[in-house]
Amino acid sequence: MVAQEPLDLTNLPRFIDHLRARDAGLSTFVRGLLGVGWEVSDFWGPEQMDVWALRLHSNGRALRFGIERGFVDGVLVGSDGDRSIDFYPLSYAVLGWARSTGAVVPLEDPDHFSPDIGAHGWAALDWLAAGNDGNVARIRSAWKAYFELRYAPDSSRNEEWLAKTKAHGIRLIEQAAADSAGDSLGTVR
Repeated sequence: MVAQEPLDLTNLPRFIDHLRARDAGLSTFVRGLLGVGWEVSDFWGPEQMDVWALRLHSNGRALRFGIERGFVDGVLVGSDGDRSIDFYPLSYAVLGWARSTGAVVPLEDPDHFSPDIGAHGWAALDWLAAGNDGNVARIRSAWKAYFELRYAPDSSRNEEWLAKTKAHGIRLIEQAAADSAGDSLGTVR
């Protein structure tokens, strides 16, 4: 077995500062995670085009933070052993947590749902740790169904169709977030 080289964390403070300039709440969230013992499992950057990646893990859960071309990628969550491709947006768990607690987190456009992870990330992680992976799986399925419809090759893509498709997507996602039975996803009418 080849020994793994230790991670070079020299630029980690620079990454956190770089993140703070783009999303202060998210930077505070990262600092907080590190402060309570989340460990760095992967870190690199900056690379060409201002690309950075940070992966943290704790208690079987992993989070991935990134910046590309100066823009924050959002936060992805998965199990500690998952490949990055198996991760999903932490915003899905924020929505599930919000709908289960009555917290106000509006979903107005499924193409651009970006809740404040700095404000709601801890609650979403606690919600996941309480055994809500199945609930977030339904939310992921609803979002997938929306994206499949939204980006289908035969979609008409005129303004009316797009508005109806987005409204339908919101209904699918909200139903999945609210309904523990995970009813069928239906189609746009």
